[in-house]
Amino acid sequence: MSDTNTATDRSVLSKFTKVMTGKGAFVRSYARGQEAMALAAETLWNELCHYDNARLSSFNDAYPGLIEFVNDWAGTQYCARILESDNE
Repeated sequence: MSDTNTATDRSVLSKFTKVMTGKGAFVRSYARGQEAMALAAETLWNELCHYDNARLSSFNDAYPGLIEFVNDWAGTQYCARILESDNE
C-alpha cells in the first residue's frame, strides 16, 4: 500500500476490507487497522512470490489460511494469486 491516500488506494482498501469482513473476520476501521491488515498481506505476498510450489505447500501446511488471506489481497490488487489449486 502506498502512503498517497489516493481515491484508488481507498477504493482498493475498502474492497479488501469487504472481502475480509465478508468471510467473518473483524477488521478495525479506526487507528489504521485496515491499512495494517493490507500491509501485512502485501508483505507476505511479496515474500511468498519468491517461493517455489514445494516451499509454498510446506508454508501452507504450517500456516493454513495465510495463503488464502494473501490471495484475497492479491485479488483486490489485480496481482497474481499464489499456489492456485487445479480446482480454483
